[in-house]
Amino acid sequence: MRTPNLRQLDIQPTPPALKPNLNLAVMLTVVALALLPAVLSKPLPRQTTTSTSTVYIHPNGNTDFCLGAAGSRNGALVDIFDCAMKSESTPTWTLDTDKKRFQLNGTQMCLDAGADITDGVSMKIWQCYDNLPQQQWSYNTDDQHFAVASGSECLDLHDGHVVDGAYTQTWQCSNDNTNQKWTTSESNVSTTPPTSQAQVFHPKGNTKKCLEVYGNIANGSPIEIADCDGTNHQNWVLSRGSTVVKLAGTNFCLDAGEDIRNGATMKLWQCYEGLAQQTFYYTDDNRIAVEGRGQCLDLTGGILEDGNVMQTWACTAGNRNQIWD
Repeated sequence: MRTPNLRQLDIQPTPPALKPNLNLAVMLTVVALALLPAVLSKPLPRQTTTSTSTVYIHPNGNTDFCLGAAGSRNGALVDIFDCAMKSESTPTWTLDTDKKRFQLNGTQMCLDAGADITDGVSMKIWQCYDNLPQQQWSYNTDDQHFAVASGSECLDLHDGHVVDGAYTQTWQCSNDNTNQKWTTSESNVSTTPPTSQAQVFHPKGNTKKCLEVYGNIANGSPIEIADCDGTNHQNWVLSRGSTVVKLAGTNFCLDAGEDIRNGATMKLWQCYEGLAQQTFYYTDDNRIAVEGRGQCLDLTGGILEDGNVMQTWACTAGNRNQIWD
């Protein structure tokens, strides 16, 4: 700030007290009433909640659809999809009211509004950073809005389309806009699986074949089917629910790769805590699903010959290629 030049200051005498101006009062009242809708359009102040909770997020109370992300990389778009089969692989979000951020469970990625927070910006996930303005949010349980903490933009379902793959954006907060209403439901997903015993996995109905690591225990070694032989290459440690699938006695895990899609080759890789492609959900009907991606460990083509390398494929109830006894 520049220092004023005192010699140039024109000091005026104190004016006499002004008489009340009724016209001015009327004008101020009109202006205040005109601004009232804009004030009311903003979300209510953030309510006090527990500091951390893990939840599913649904558009406008529709629990058949969930908020997720189209991948696990920086910049992956945030969208919604059918989440009727929650027990398999539906993404959950960890809401941390202390850090004001929403983190995709099983990853180091957070809901991110981008550097240019304005109407129509597509929502994405990005590596979590403490105190990053575009990753700081508030959730009001009264008006059910997710609002960027540093402004007046809210998480908005584009055009209100409740269909698979519908993307989300930021938009000026409005209490009456149902595209901005989001409800949560509790998740019992645990990020710390209990201690488990090593076990082998057989493709459905065939106890002579086992899931194994082919070749050396090293990054990139393929996961295949082979005759059961009792070696450590076929012993796995995991637990029901959210889990990693670790090769017993090692620090190597089942890994679906960064491009999680139909036909992606399964491999072994060094275990990293919170890595999306190593975070699975072991279902009650014995499927091993990549958590939050709708993809399951799949016996490629249903072929039981030794050396058949496993893949990921869209989880389907009753698909024998995805059931591991």
